[in-house]
Amino acid sequence: MFASKRLTHGKLWRGSPAFLLFFVLAQGAASAAPTVKTFTFDVIRNNDSKIGTHVTTITTDKKKTVVDMNTDIDVHVMFFDAYSFKDKLEEVWNGGKFQSFVCDTNDNGTKHHVVVQRSGKKLTVTADGKTVVAPPDAIPATFWNEALARSGPVILPKNGAIVQITVKKVEDAKEALPPDVTHYQVSGGISRDLWFRDKDPYQYRLIGRDGSVIESRLNENAAPATPQKAPQQKASPQQKPSQQKAAKQKATPQKAHKQDQE
Repeated sequence: MFASKRLTHGKLWRGSPAFLLFFVLAQGAASAAPTVKTFTFDVIRNNDSKIGTHVTTITTDKKKTVVDMNTDIDVHVMFFDAYSFKDKLEEVWNGGKFQSFVCDTNDNGTKHHVVVQRSGKKLTVTADGKTVVAPPDAIPATFWNEALARSGPVILPKNGAIVQITVKKVEDAKEALPPDVTHYQVSGGISRDLWFRDKDPYQYRLIGRDGSVIESRLNENAAPATPQKAPQQKASPQQKPSQQKAAKQKATPQKAHKQDQE
C-alpha cells in the first residue's frame, strides 16, 4: 500500500502542470541554441608577407545554415597601394540545399553586387542589375565545407559568373599533412588548391593576376569574431519612479557620446 501510494505521488508529480512547463521550456532552450563556428585566415603573398584576412562564420540552426564571409586585402609595394580587395557575403542553405547568397565586392575600385536566389527549382543570379538563370545544381564557389569540393557548375561570388569546374583529390606521399587533412585541386573555370581538416576549411591557395602565390592559412590562435551585444541596464525593483527617471536622464548624454564616436 505504501509503495502504491508512493508511485501514485510520483505519477502526480511528473504529470503536474509545473513539471510539464519546466520540461517543455528546458527542451525548447536546448533545441533553440544554434551552433557557431568561426574560422579566421591570414592571407599570405608569396609565402612572405601578410596582406589581409579572411573570416568565415558558419551558423547552423536545425536544418538551416548561414555562412558569413568577410575578406579584407591590401597589397603595398614600397610606399604605394598596389591592390585592394574587399568583400562581404552571406550564404544560406536549408536542408542541405543551397538557397541564396548576397555578396558585395570592391575589387581594386570596381564594385559588384551579386544576389543569387532559389525559387522552387529555378536558380537566378543577378549581378550588377543583370539577371540570368543558373543551372539548378549550381553552388557558390566558397568552399567552406569539404562537401562543396565537387565537380560541376559554380557561381563566383565576386561577379556572379557561372563556370564549370573539375575537382580531384590529391594523393601526394611527399606532402606532409596531418592525418585528418585532405587536399583537393580545382581546375576549369577557376584554379586553386583546397585543404580541409575534418570537413572544415583549413587552407586555400591560388595564383594572383600578377603570378604571385596567394595562400589563406588558418589562424588557430585568432579569437572568434562574435559580435558582442551591449548589456541592457534594468532598474532595481527598489528604485522609485523619480529615481528611474533621473538615472535615464543621466544615461542619455553617454549614449549620444557613443554615437558621435561611431
